Amino acid sequence: MAYILIVDSQAASRQHLVSVIEQAGHRAEIVATIAEASRMLDEAIPDLLATDATLTDGTSAVLVQLGRPLD
Repeated sequence: MAYILIVDSQAASRQHLVSVIEQAGHRAEIVATIAEASRMLDEAIPDLLATDATLTDGTSAVLVQLGRPLD
């Protein structure tokens, strides 16, 4: 089972993705903003980050830098 973090400003898109992911047997968390995703990434690094390129509070490129486990 994978842990997938979905970051999408569109509620309908988030709900659809969660439904598909959970039906496949994975765990999904959903948030709408970079700020919310940042808090989630502080708690745990997901196996997969699914995000819009542009969100209401910035671009998703910031999330890639926040979620990097290797340096």
